[in-house]
Amino acid sequence: MTSLVPIRRELVFWVPDEADALHAAREQARLAATTAGLPEQAEAAALLLSELAANALRHAGGLAHVRLLCQPRALRVEVTDPDPTPAELTHTALDAEHGRGLHLVAALAHAWGCDRHEHGKTVWCELGAP
Repeated sequence: MTSLVPIRRELVFWVPDEADALHAAREQARLAATTAGLPEQAEAAALLLSELAANALRHAGGLAHVRLLCQPRALRVEVTDPDPTPAELTHTALDAEHGRGLHLVAALAHAWGCDRHEHGKTVWCELGAP
């Protein structure tokens, strides 16, 4: 009997700077984590996508382009925006209202990074098998 190899699945969409948009994006991340065989990390996936998309909307304005790549026991979350300024971990004051999102990403994801390109940058993170 031949075993089947799951096909990689990709979901691509835009997140506009609107009230319910991040909620809908989080739902897509939960579904992607489950599709990738990581239902136990569905909430982490939702949080990671939310943080990356919120950063893109806050700092680049307009729209955030999202790509969710599901592979067996792995999920890659990518958020692209037109601002070429690299995403970096920064020291945040204890009473600051913003500035901790990437620290959450670094703590929850097994890998994360920022790739600059001619259209801005893509901040990404991965859950599951490295």
